[in-house]
Amino acid sequence: MKVFPFAVQLSWGLGLVLAALILGTRESFDY
Repeated sequence: MKVFPFAVQLSWGLGLVLAALILGTRESFDY
């Protein structure tokens, strides 16, 4: 039961990292 919350936090962390990378690459490619 304790694994589920950990997986949710891990998925959220990966999602935030992916979003930051996507936004960063978009801003860098705009110039």
